[in-house]
Amino acid sequence: MEEQDWATVGHLVDEACIELWRSLGASTQPSGEDPLGTMDHAIVAAIGFGGDDLRGSVTLAATREFVRATHPATVRGETPSEADLLDWCSELANQLLGRLKNKLLSYGVMLFLSTPSAVVGADVRLHPQSGVPGGSLRAYRVDERSIVVSWTGEANRPLSLGAPRPRQDDVQESVMLEF
Repeated sequence: MEEQDWATVGHLVDEACIELWRSLGASTQPSGEDPLGTMDHAIVAAIGFGGDDLRGSVTLAATREFVRATHPATVRGETPSEADLLDWCSELANQLLGRLKNKLLSYGVMLFLSTPSAVVGADVRLHPQSGVPGGSLRAYRVDERSIVVSWTGEANRPLSLGAPRPRQDDVQESVMLEF
């Protein structure tokens, strides 16, 4: 893939992040913060993807406060457990990659998602991967809380994204379909 194609994927990742945070009722904006800064007591979730055209991963590092504040149990007035927070951060990474997958479909790129996993760390710092053609590390401020998203990608074969193609079967995220 050419540099402009990787830039398009980066833009789609930004859109997916902002849409996900807003779907949780949070106000968001890309942050001017150094994404290489250390995050205290963060929860980190990672999920991989593959397909005929692309393979890679998405990693999300969020403050414990953000994960707790957006957890469905907190919204209901309950207190989520530590295991619940890890599970929820994994689900956020899964939803983020699902949104990216849907966006890439309009470019004719199909992704298959792996199972996410999460860990807790005291002094967390994500680093960009070297030697990988596509990827970036971006920081966001979401309701005054820090979130860092890292994505990496490699093309399995020559690929040019071109312009997005209109899709007739678009379904919005979080909409349940019954067959």
